[in-house]
Amino acid sequence: MEIKNRTYIDRNTFMSFQRFVMSPIKKSKAANYIYHGIMLSMCAFALLVMTISFVITREIETVHILCVFWVALLLLIVFARFFPSKKAYEKSNLYLCDTTYTFTDEELIDSSSSPKSSSTTAYKLRSFNRAYETERSIYVYVTFNMVLIISKYGFESNEDLNAVRDILKASLPPKKYIVCK
Repeated sequence: MEIKNRTYIDRNTFMSFQRFVMSPIKKSKAANYIYHGIMLSMCAFALLVMTISFVITREIETVHILCVFWVALLLLIVFARFFPSKKAYEKSNLYLCDTTYTFTDEELIDSSSSPKSSSTTAYKLRSFNRAYETERSIYVYVTFNMVLIISKYGFESNEDLNAVRDILKASLPPKKYIVCK
């Protein structure tokens, strides 16, 4: 058995992956929104308390702390909205990367080419750490820091996609194939 997948890493795919990696709760987008809402609410509450404290006491130290909190909140919002940037994609090894994944019974062969390099690597299926399935991609963690981005749209048919899901579920430790909502 041999199943092929062709994945092209464009800017949108790269940014989706970066947002996924940065999300504190991987399984659910709704849980991420709730988490970020709670964090922003806590910041807003702290700012409100600091403002009331300044109005009551008129201490200049409170103004300095208040300014630091406002700047930190502003940076948090800007960072969350604009990261990852186009420059991060262009500087990465994934820039314009065209990859063909070949799944066999025992291994996954990764043949990648980009303007910066080209390579072919074989991975034993049993060596994978975990995998996350999102709406558009499957992220297979070879190690803690190394991830293979496999586009769901790169398969020739849904049967191939389902076969790869089964292969990954069988080769990963229990509960390490995680479907994200």
